[in-house]
Amino acid sequence: MEIKTVVVGDTDAGKTSLSERFCYGDSPMSASPTIGASFLQKRVYVQDEHGGGTHNVALQLWDTAGQERFRSMAPMYYRGATAAIIVFDSSKEFAWDAIKTWQKDLLTYAEPGVIIGVAGNKMDMPNAPGFDLDACRTICADWGASLHLTSALTGEGVDDLFLTVAKRSASIVAAQQKHADSLHVTASDNIPKGSSCCS
Repeated sequence: MEIKTVVVGDTDAGKTSLSERFCYGDSPMSASPTIGASFLQKRVYVQDEHGGGTHNVALQLWDTAGQERFRSMAPMYYRGATAAIIVFDSSKEFAWDAIKTWQKDLLTYAEPGVIIGVAGNKMDMPNAPGFDLDACRTICADWGASLHLTSALTGEGVDDLFLTVAKRSASIVAAQQKHADSLHVTASDNIPKGSSCCS
């Protein structure tokens, strides 16, 4: 099962470092700003949220540029995405406000029902969390999004972030596929025996 996931957020939030920490087990001390988007993939196994067994998931991460001049390119990466991760710098007091803009973009350009995970990154910084955690939790709950406090430097919360998104996404994709299969079977059962589409 392939799960396309877009990783969005303002520049310097740590999107690339988070993705690389998850995929490779470490992250660069300093990452160059992403131009356009970069692509990473990691295969994971997650349990279905509804008791549907284990899913073998190829989590495809599209790490998008956060600079303003590249924002117009972001919607083309949203198409076909099952999930999205919005990253912000948790050490900055007002950085989390930007998640509202990114969420609005996702609702406008991404697939209906896109799964959203929100990552307050850079929790290793001395002044983190420097934002209103309770307000952020309330907004994420209203969106049906999961909130994760992470550090690409130490690895704190990174696996939980990506695996939670993978689990939620895989469970929904599996349920949709099961529903589609049941409709196909029902339609087949309703075809009178002996009938022919060519008659």
